[in-house]
Amino acid sequence: MLANLTELSQIFGAEKGDFLIQQCISPINRSDYQVKVQVLKTLSSLCLRIGQQKVAANVLPLTEIVLQDPEDLVVLQTIKMLIQFVKLRLMNKKQCLKTLESLLPLLLYPNKQIRIQVGTYISILANPVEESLPKKAEEAKGSVASA
Repeated sequence: MLANLTELSQIFGAEKGDFLIQQCISPINRSDYQVKVQVLKTLSSLCLRIGQQKVAANVLPLTEIVLQDPEDLVVLQTIKMLIQFVKLRLMNKKQCLKTLESLLPLLLYPNKQIRIQVGTYISILANPVEESLPKKAEEAKGSVASA
């Protein structure tokens, strides 16, 4: 079912995004770590189609819980998903900084990969990629440079 959620989001569109996210999130509370990791991978691609507001309302609260999971692979995949959200601009600045507060303690985590991914998150926040700026921001830059 998880594999088909991305295709379903294309069929139903963003208006049915809440329903699809709930279908995706429900197994997280009662599943083994492999299912949780697969759900988080699916959420990354699904959230691109549903937009920033639904991500903020439905997915970001879940990440706070999942970052506390005892399984390292689940925590690692959650951080990777958050990195994708930043790259795709699915979180605003306030949400990025709130998430950063949740991630900072993980810099002391025993798992090296988790520490590296937290560092990657920080790096992306500190050095946003110019190419991913919205066109309006690029146009504003151009008008300032020409003035």
